[in-house]
Amino acid sequence: YILRHAPRADFWRLCLPLFAGMTLSLLFYVMVPNGLSLRPHSVPGNDIFAEAVRMLYRSDTPTNVCPSIHVFNSVTLMLAYYRSSCFDAPRRRWMRPAAALLCLAITCSTMLLKQHSVIDVVFGILLALALDYAAALVQYETSPLNRHRSNQSLPEWR
Repeated sequence: YILRHAPRADFWRLCLPLFAGMTLSLLFYVMVPNGLSLRPHSVPGNDIFAEAVRMLYRSDTPTNVCPSIHVFNSVTLMLAYYRSSCFDAPRRRWMRPAAALLCLAITCSTMLLKQHSVIDVVFGILLALALDYAAALVQYETSPLNRHRSNQSLPEWR
């Protein structure tokens, strides 16, 4: 949605922390393999929800969980929704609280389904906030409004 309806700068401002955070998380998983042992041995019941949980457990192993990429992506997208000017229009304003609610639901569901622990969630949130701050600094440094600093020439070495 941000790619199609927001200013291009908002899209790139979202991509920088998203790509960097997922790459850093994967590098961390390679250097520090981690996992959880929270899941039950079996999920009782024959209803559709029990079957969905069993299917999730079969496809998504409890390895490489900290920081949580689920939470990181959710928080990063929520921050982008609150930052982007395309959601200032009255008919789109509802999308910001909807993004916050979806972010909260994703975060809680990863813990409820025992995909992540509280520690994984906290580190996912901290990574999102740190990279969002770094992206803000990059955006400020490369902004055309910040030209007064770039007009200064570097001293010559003799």
